[in-house]
Amino acid sequence: MCSELKWALLPGYSIEGRCRNVTYHSEREHRGFVLGKQARYFEAPDMAWPHMLKPIAESVEATDAEDGSQTAFQFVTTSGEAGTELPEPGVVSIGWRNQEGWFEALARSKLLVSLVLARKIPLGRC
Repeated sequence: MCSELKWALLPGYSIEGRCRNVTYHSEREHRGFVLGKQARYFEAPDMAWPHMLKPIAESVEATDAEDGSQTAFQFVTTSGEAGTELPEPGVVSIGWRNQEGWFEALARSKLLVSLVLARKIPLGRC
């Protein structure tokens, strides 16, 4: 478990430099990235504001894709199995990523959200 927590985000840790890998905001996917290492953090009572993400995502206007179709806004996370919706409606898992893949997934998102109660976030020490 310590190897998985080795690169855990800790208070004061900056992700800004790594997110600059995607230079232009217009190149980012039409999605928000939800921070939560484990799928259980998306279940009440661990959620700070349960059942709010789906209505928020639905209220964001779709964007035009290059092929002329519309791309709806969505919230994604790396918790849980890829393609599954988590207990929090409106959040879809893109699957576990290693550190480099996690930062790439975050950098390709338009925003980062954490709805987990602060007292529930593990700050493992290895």
